Amino acid sequence: MRWAGSVFISMFYGVVPALASEYAVSLPRTVEISGTQVVFDGKVNYSVPDDACAPISLKVVVPLDDLNAKLTQIVRSTGIEKNESCGDKLEIHGAHVMNAGGNLAAKVEGEVGRQECIKTDVPVFHDLKITMETKVVASTTIDSNASLTAVFDPVVSDNALTVQLVSGPELAISNDILRGVADLFKLDNKVQDKVRDAIQGAVASSAAALQLPATLAGFEFSFDDAHVETIDGRLALVVSGTAPRKQNLIGTFFTYLGGISGTPVTAPPCP
Repeated sequence: MRWAGSVFISMFYGVVPALASEYAVSLPRTVEISGTQVVFDGKVNYSVPDDACAPISLKVVVPLDDLNAKLTQIVRSTGIEKNESCGDKLEIHGAHVMNAGGNLAAKVEGEVGRQECIKTDVPVFHDLKITMETKVVASTTIDSNASLTAVFDPVVSDNALTVQLVSGPELAISNDILRGVADLFKLDNKVQDKVRDAIQGAVASSAAALQLPATLAGFEFSFDDAHVETIDGRLALVVSGTAPRKQNLIGTFFTYLGGISGTPVTAPPCP
């Protein structure tokens, strides 16, 4: 893992002492995304070095299991699905996110189709009367699988977390005749926007995991990296950062950390 590796390197060169006390704080969050409640069962790991003046490392890990399970429902909330007689068909079969070299790739899969109809007026008998009605006398239906893929980068900028589109949305379809129908996947960017909403929800949950109580409103910390990892088989958004040891609220923070983690913090403040 990138964070663990960077800590090992820092320890090897003496930037961060090898001995440190670890404190894990569970901070589950529920975020509403397009009317769907998504749970992010995140946690924050604080590493307090024995060196009284060494900075405190922090790592936020937010698994994306529930987001993945509900992304199809979120994308379907666009309302773009349709199945028209003598017209277009668009079905969303699934949507999921995955690790793309530390970025978050999202893929929406479905089916598109079109029914071409030949209509003509035909005589119809009603109580010995003849009327002309328009009826379908022949039809041809073409169906094809289609998918839309986009890659997003969780970014730390000015100590804030954001998400940026780095590639896509890329449209893939097995039948070029239906490309015009497949473009409905990008209708007013609705699908892309829903996927972005979902990913921003995960980012917002990560930022919320670092919200401290009012008594620690002035406590300083800074982000230095955000990326996607697969940890113990679970896709997760990971944010790392540090907090300087020498600051006015360090004693209050240690008290908070000991209380919420259930493990007393005995590390002395920096003189």
